[in-house]
This record gives sequence, structure tokens and C-alpha cells, in this order.
Amino acid sequence: TTWWRSRTVEALSKERREISVESVLASPGDPTGLERQVEELQREVESLDKGEATLSLHSGRYFAARRRELITAPCPRGDAVRIRLVLLTLDRFERSETLHCESTDLSPPTNSVRVLNRGNHSTPPCFEIEPLTSLNDLEVEVGDNRLTFNGTLAPGDRLVIDTENNRATLNDSTNVTHLTDAFPWLSPGWTRVAAGGGSATGTLTITYRDLWV
Repeated sequence: TTWWRSRTVEALSKERREISVESVLASPGDPTGLERQVEELQREVESLDKGEATLSLHSGRYFAARRRELITAPCPRGDAVRIRLVLLTLDRFERSETLHCESTDLSPPTNSVRVLNRGNHSTPPCFEIEPLTSLNDLEVEVGDNRLTFNGTLAPGDRLVIDTENNRATLNDSTNVTHLTDAFPWLSPGWTRVAAGGGSATGTLTITYRDLWV
């Protein structure tokens, strides 16, 4: 009773997906039950508009989206309602529901880890660096790319590098002035990630979601 189709569109100077869903809600002999189904659907769409819910078309993946239109058309007998829902995604990417997390040390020889992007598009990781000793000129290598923090991190500092939003936060204060090079993304498949700075000790944590287009 449900089908959907998707197409790529340009909206607000950005590539997005327009997803159309058509369905039939039915509750023969129970008009009150049918009314509850429609009300539940309307609540879910409102949650989607508020960013509190997502749309899943494939198992384990989701889109963040907002409605373009929601039409409910009762049938003459009153025991079914035809639904037409059109959504516009926030971007063109379908994300994994699983937030992957990998950790490695900052000191060699255990300062590298291989991470797997299961999607078909490069994905932006988030790096969290927490040194246990003073760390100078931190370098994060992602495949053939390198990101450098030209500064000093003290024991107990927490540096978060958000590559999706091109932002670095040091102890809750946004700070990008010491970053050089581009913010690296993870290519599809396996990628080696390494970090370090001299003889410093501590941890590097990598979090990311797979991306599909």
C-alpha cells in the first residue's frame, strides 16, 4: 500500500533530494482507529519538521528532511485515507544510523587505526584529541591528507575537530586560528588515520557516519 520515488533537485543553492511518498491507511469498520492513524502520521511529520525525527527508505540509513506537502484524502466509504507526502531533504546524503567510533593512541607505534566507510561517498569525520602530556604541533593524517594544529595542547585539554562544519573547538571555545591544511574526509572503503606530536601521550577518537548518494 506504499510506494516512494526520489529525485535530486537544487533548492536554496544546494543539491537536495525530493522524496514523494504515497500510501493508503485503512481500518475497515473502525473509523476511530483510522482517525488515530492519520493523527499519528501528522504528529510524525511535525516531528520531522522540527528535526526530531528522520526518514528511512533503506534499512540502517536515514535522511534528515522537512515536508513540502502533506495531503490526506478520505475515500467515500470512510474506511481508508490516501496519503501523499512530499519531503525535501536537508542535503543529498543518506546517512548510516550507526555512529561509528574508533580510538587510537597519540604515541607510536600504536598511533594509527584503519577505519571503514561503508558508504559510496566520502564522509566527514569528527576527531577528538585528549592529550595526557603536553602536545606540540599536532598532526592528523587521513590517508594521503594531513591536518596540522600549530599550537600547544596541555594535559587535560580537549580539542574537537568537526570536519563537516570546518570547525575546531578547544575546551568549548571555537578556535580555528592554529589549523592549517584542509579538513580531510574519509574516502569510501578503508582509510588509515594516524595522529601524534613528538613524544606526547593521549588518545584520538574518531566518530563518523557512512554516506550514500
